[in-house]
Parts: sequence; structure tokens; C-alpha cells
Amino acid sequence: MSYRRLWPAASSPSQPEKGLLGPSDIRCCLTASGALRDTTDDFDTRCDAYWSQRTATAQTSGAVLFNEMKFRLAGFSAAGDDAGVPEGVPRARLELELGLTDYREHLVTNGSTSFVPRAGGVPSNGANALGVECVLLTSDRQAVLFRRSPRVSQYAGWFCCPGGHAEPRRLLSNTALLSIAPGRLIPPPPSLFPPPTSHDPSASSMQPTQTATLREWRNDLLAEALPMCDEQRLRDATVAELFHAAWDEIVEELGIDTSHGSEPASASPSCVRIRGLAALVVDDLGKPDAVFVAETSLSAAAVKKSFDARVGADAFESDVNSLLCIPCSVDRASRDPWRSMLPLGAQVTPPSAACLDAVWNMS
Repeated sequence: MSYRRLWPAASSPSQPEKGLLGPSDIRCCLTASGALRDTTDDFDTRCDAYWSQRTATAQTSGAVLFNEMKFRLAGFSAAGDDAGVPEGVPRARLELELGLTDYREHLVTNGSTSFVPRAGGVPSNGANALGVECVLLTSDRQAVLFRRSPRVSQYAGWFCCPGGHAEPRRLLSNTALLSIAPGRLIPPPPSLFPPPTSHDPSASSMQPTQTATLREWRNDLLAEALPMCDEQRLRDATVAELFHAAWDEIVEELGIDTSHGSEPASASPSCVRIRGLAALVVDDLGKPDAVFVAETSLSAAAVKKSFDARVGADAFESDVNSLLCIPCSVDRASRDPWRSMLPLGAQVTPPSAACLDAVWNMS
């Protein structure tokens, strides 16, 4: 598996740090039109059947699998595509058109090796669940990776950077948005998306709700509730959720203690800080990821100590004592500078490869 860069364009020169995007450089438009439209009764039947098969396998193997809403990347535009932007409105350097999907739709489309994505920027026939992938640079200039455990549903045994997905559930529970549309913007009903209260694969989080029912609820939410919100506040909250998710994945998957204060995006020194979004990429099956670069005031040794002692909901996702730190001083002139530092036979997930390439491409 490899990745393809959507933004910056593949023909663009290597991006210096000033090419990293902050929250004010990005605009997110969450709309009903961003949902997956290529659905039929046959598609829904396949989703339901495949989900039942995967959950049964997970119960037997000890893997962890549960459904949750995700943002769907329906399209994007970069600086220069300013048609329709009112005069006086700041031009975003990257605009993301988002809808809603879930992990079930992802498994049948971009998560299946039999899926054939339609040609183009992002495949119109895919769930396109937008992930966040984050390369963390330590105070002694090392990039952090770890090996994924056998209990994860994809890329088990591969090395990766911290990563996951932004959470629409968290956005739709935002009290600032609730005050705009009282009673309408609410978390999904528990019967549709029960929260994963346990990482025991036999737990009830593997709910049997049908794919068509889940999609109907999502479409109703977007079509009826979102237009009642203040558009700019909704866009700002969506961008903030992307950055917050990137920060969350770092501190949770690496077990970093943030009790001394830390912010997802801040100019002031902190334990973990998101420096910005470096790229938007898709893998061979059209699965999109937003690639972030972050830094920490901790040394590589301190991060390793935190990782080895980590506890919590995400601890199952990685192998114990598998943390790998790659010095950023590795010769940039070589063809694959960071790959030469991997253990023999090790594989790196496509979005994490994009993260490391972004760091080594920065001047």
C-alpha cells in the first residue's frame, strides 16, 4: 500500500515549515450533500453482512471492532479556487467539503481490498472516512513511531505514527452549537451508536443496527439540523475538532501526561503542540487522511517512558515496548532517509509514511 498526495499538489516543491496550515488557513463545510450517494439495497445488504462477519471474527480472534460516525471527505479545493467567496472574506488555503459516514461503510469501501475507487481526487463511491495522522517530533529531534497490535482491525503489525479520526459525535455535542439550534444538534441516539464502554470484543458495542437506518439518521441530522446553525461558528468548530483529534491521538496513544498544560494549537511552549497540517493524502483504496506535524518538549527517552507505562482506552492499539524513534538528522540526500532506520522487514502505514515524508521534505 502506498499514498498519493492531494494537497499540496504532487507537482509542488517540497514544503518549508511556512507551508504548514493552522486553523485559520482551513475552512470546513459540513453539508448533507457530502454523504455517500452511491448506495443501493444491495450495498446496504453487503454492509450488514460484512459487518456481521467481521464482528463474529473479532469475537473469536480477540480483535476490537465497534462502529462510530466519521467525517466523510467529499471533496476539497486549494488556494486559487476562490469562485463564489464573497469580497472581504479571508481566503482559506485549503477548503474541505465534509459529510458524515461511519466505520461500517468504510470497511465495505475504502477498507476493503476488493474495493475499486473511482478515479479523481477522492473517490465518489467511497466512504472516505477522513483520518488524522500525526508525526510527533521530540525535543531532541526524533520522529516517533510504534507497532500496531494484533487487536486492531487494519494494518496489524505495521508501524505507524499516532493517528485516528476526528469525532462528529464530539462536534455535535458542542454546547456552543447546541445553543444555536436547541434540541436539534444532539449526540446520536444510543440505540444507533452506543458508546464503546469496553474494549472487550464480546461487548455490546458491536451493535447490529442496519446500515440503512444509520444513514437515514445521519441524513436527517444534516438536512434538518445543521442549516439552523450559524455557518461560521459551525465551520470553526469543525476545524477545531480536526486539530483537537490530532492532539488527542498523540497524547492518548503515546500515554503523554498533559497535566502541566498543553493545547492542540498554540504559539506558547507546551508539552505537546500541533504545528500545523502538512498534507492531505489518500491511500491506494482512496482512504483520505489529514497529515499533521506536532512537537513536544519531551525527549525521545521521556516519550518512550510514557509509552511503555501507558494505560487507557487506546493502549490496546499498539504493542508493548514497540516505540521507535527516528533521528531527523538522518541524511536527507538519500533516497529513503527514514526507511533506512526501520527494523528489517518492517512496514509503515500509508498515512504515516506521508507524515515522515512531510518532515523530511521540510527545509
